[in-house]
Amino acid sequence: MALFAAGSPQLIGDGQVKAAANAFLGKSCNGICRGEWPGQVFVMTHTDSVEASRNGMALSRMRAQSVKRMLVEMGVPEDRVVTLTFTDQKPLAKNAPAETNRRVEISFQVPRN
Repeated sequence: MALFAAGSPQLIGDGQVKAAANAFLGKSCNGICRGEWPGQVFVMTHTDSVEASRNGMALSRMRAQSVKRMLVEMGVPEDRVVTLTFTDQKPLAKNAPAETNRRVEISFQVPRN
């Protein structure tokens, strides 16, 4: 879970939101940090339609880097974090409030043997 203000690459949220996000990510990334899991972490960022019409791709890239930096600071090896940037190409819901589609998705991929 990561929240962004409109038009900003800076992570925001009240103390509870940040604590919950850090706890979730810390628990999820624990095996990677200890070198027990060889997979990759994919960080996918999305902008809303208003942001996309301005500087969507650049903003999405900066947001992805903010989340990547946070994961690396938690101990995830930098070469294991892959960032993918989208603008408003994959909305969660059409005709929804902008903040609904302004998001970060994080997935963990297990390597194939």
